[in-house]
Amino acid sequence: MINSSLDLLYLSLAIGFALLAIFTSVAIIFLILILRDTSKMTAKARDTVETVSNYILVPAKAISNLGGKIEYIAELIQNKVEKEYKKRKKKK
Repeated sequence: MINSSLDLLYLSLAIGFALLAIFTSVAIIFLILILRDTSKMTAKARDTVETVSNYILVPAKAISNLGGKIEYIAELIQNKVEKEYKKRKKKK
């Protein structure tokens, strides 16, 4: 089988390439597993952020918008009360 040093070189190169291929494929498998886990974590983080947005930010925005409308309504009521006050004052 091994007749010369060239045969020994070819055999060692073949074994080296086979080991390199095995280690590379194992590294690729681990990389795929890590990337899959990372994808799952980002999906969970996205869901968490969406939940926070739905339960905290949306009502806060609604309250903020409502605050601006309440200010407008309060001004209308104040103007109405002032007009009524002026009317009653003129009648006296």
